[in-house]
Amino acid sequence: KHQALGRRVAIKVLHPHLSSAAKNRERFAREARTIERLEHSAILRIFDYSGAEAEQCYIVTELIEGETLKEITERLGLLPSELVAIFGLEIASALAYAHDAGIIHRDIKPENIMIRADGSVKVMDFGIARFLEESAITMTGSLIGSPAYMSPEQVLERKPDTRSDLFSLGALLFRLITGQLAFPGSNPS
Repeated sequence: KHQALGRRVAIKVLHPHLSSAAKNRERFAREARTIERLEHSAILRIFDYSGAEAEQCYIVTELIEGETLKEITERLGLLPSELVAIFGLEIASALAYAHDAGIIHRDIKPENIMIRADGSVKVMDFGIARFLEESAITMTGSLIGSPAYMSPEQVLERKPDTRSDLFSLGALLFRLITGQLAFPGSNPS
């Protein structure tokens, strides 16, 4: 319970081992700054942040009572296409809002979408989101994101844009309706 706010919250803490690396602290700080800028009903709200120089990095967000789409599909199997369409519209609305703010999510996947007990959608984990105007932070030789839902430009380490999120959303919706990956293969990329 957040004492000043008087409400239950979630706290995302960067493991001390990871926070010792400057690039991880910056990525975590970027997530906090990114989420803080976004105020949309289908995007996880941030309430507080430790600051980039704090000994222990954390983000305080709203607490979501619900399950991820991954948990729901593991429990229930295939979802009715009408329900998937409703979820898809909410996710698309959140992405359009983020895109209008100049932010690409870059990791749309079932684990990053929560469905609250009331059925509303929350897009989470902007940890690898990138501001459209920000210079690229590269990690040579490693993929950033979830290959099963990545756009071709991400897999090929080219500069993604807003269409990358729409590609990932399409791959996610395909998986929810069919139970299959849109692009199965013998290796992740």
